[in-house]
Amino acid sequence: FDILFFWVARMIMMGLKFMGEEPFSDVYIHALVRDEQGQKMSKSKGNVIDPLEVIEEYGADSLRMTLASLTVQGRDIFLSPERIESSRLFMNKVWNASKLALGNLDGQEMTDLPGSDSLRQHDRWIIRRVNEVNEQVRDHLKGYFYGEAARTLYQFVWNELCDWYLEMAKPALRGEEGNKRQTDTRIVLARVFDSTLRMLHPFIPFLTEELWETFGFGYGSLIEEQGWPELIPLGAPPALDGFEPMEVFQELVRSIRNLRAEARLHPQQEVPEVVLSLSDSAVKGVGEMIDSNSDLVSLLCRVGEIRFMENGSPRPSGSLMSVTDFGEVFLVVGQILDIKAEMARLSTELEKARRDLARSEKKLADPSFLSRAPGEIVEQERERLSQTEDKIKVIERNLKSLAG
Repeated sequence: FDILFFWVARMIMMGLKFMGEEPFSDVYIHALVRDEQGQKMSKSKGNVIDPLEVIEEYGADSLRMTLASLTVQGRDIFLSPERIESSRLFMNKVWNASKLALGNLDGQEMTDLPGSDSLRQHDRWIIRRVNEVNEQVRDHLKGYFYGEAARTLYQFVWNELCDWYLEMAKPALRGEEGNKRQTDTRIVLARVFDSTLRMLHPFIPFLTEELWETFGFGYGSLIEEQGWPELIPLGAPPALDGFEPMEVFQELVRSIRNLRAEARLHPQQEVPEVVLSLSDSAVKGVGEMIDSNSDLVSLLCRVGEIRFMENGSPRPSGSLMSVTDFGEVFLVVGQILDIKAEMARLSTELEKARRDLARSEKKLADPSFLSRAPGEIVEQERERLSQTEDKIKVIERNLKSLAG
């Protein structure tokens, strides 16, 4: 590894001497692969990771994706089975998402997108995100930032395509929004998977080649013969008044899900009602956007009716509250929870949280602890203190909200 620089220098000097030109313009030397503790691998230490054994257990694509995602210029790679397992789970995610798409495309061919006005908010959002990721990954690869490129694709596929878009597209794919919406969604889905598989191919070539053939995108040709995907043409989006609709939508869904978790509701239990109170500072159009996508909020959060109330109106009784950038969200649980029992449980949790807070404050006020404890232990205690303070605020807010 250490002599590679001298090999490169020798090749350049020989090229200039005998050919009159540099033999190459760019040289990429990847990082040294170490074990998970940062030690060099050696047979005597018994810490060698045999790539053939890894491929046999996890697959070649999992190993390839792991090495790519861990690559940071100027740093060595710390490799462990746990990291490779994480990439294997990503392979499963891509495979299962593709199965869902294949099961709903019904032979849909690659055609031009319908007009932007006929697409729903999440359709336009996923197309914009595919195009943005396309440009980001392409720039990363041009600059040899392979780790950044791999991580960008990982986050997009897992957190945006799978966790959000596919879930929101299911009603349309089932035909619940009408035949035209079903066809439009199939077209969007086909275009998104065509681009996504092409972008993933340099990192997981075996899986993407198999899926490419199954989708039938190349009409018999290999995916590696297709080249990098072009940006998907998308007409001008509807006029917005200074906000990104999907960001507001996601914040609302997360707020409701967090309130459900705080109430310890079963994932399949439906909450009868969610009430929204938009703040005076909420930008114009937020209410209309939420109202037009209330069916998807109900789908993703297992709630019944979603209604708005005037700012400053009395809080709904028997509800838990969350504060967002656009206003207040009330999860009405009075009909499905024993309010007195829930308040008693929260009071018990509040007492425990306050004891934990006092314990952390005492530790961090002790000069002996700060001077003797390792830095990471002190930092963990500070993080615990911050989390406990946040927890107390949430519990106090919920107690106040339930008390009406």
